[in-house]
Amino acid sequence: TVALVCVLSPLLAVHGVDPGCSVDGKTFQVGEQYDIPGRCAFNVCKGDNEWTQGACGAVGVPHRWEIIPVDTTKPFPQCCGHAVPPHGIVPDLLDKLQWSDSLEISYDSGVKADLGNELTPTQVKNQPEVNYTAEPGEWYLLAMVDPDAPSRTEPKFRSFKHWMVGNIQGSDVSSGEVLA
Repeated sequence: TVALVCVLSPLLAVHGVDPGCSVDGKTFQVGEQYDIPGRCAFNVCKGDNEWTQGACGAVGVPHRWEIIPVDTTKPFPQCCGHAVPPHGIVPDLLDKLQWSDSLEISYDSGVKADLGNELTPTQVKNQPEVNYTAEPGEWYLLAMVDPDAPSRTEPKFRSFKHWMVGNIQGSDVSSGEVLA
């Protein structure tokens, strides 16, 4: 089983001194985020009481995955609807991961990782080709883990780390640094 963990950290440039923004009796500095109560959206202070507004993006749903709807009781972006793998695949880790909307993993042996299918060590001995949708200019971390090694009935080596690549620019995995 493979999980693609996306780490996004956009940077805001701040020039000079600015009075910031205020709303609901609170003051925010330039670049600070304000979650709108009861809505799954946010504002980022641009300064001079101007805000950049944001909301959840569209959710792609891979085959056999299901959609978790918007939950306005949670802060942004945890409130956003998102796709999750079918029941039985990493249920205790789902809330901690941001799943890619589309992820394809194939090996030169001709097999593909497909949401919980079992692959043999011989089939996956070489580095895979990994394709996913990415935001241009963003940085990603790819972690290939086995959440139930050696088997689903006896996961004594659960969360076994097979491969980890950090500092990936967009979807170009070859631009990243192999960490494990």
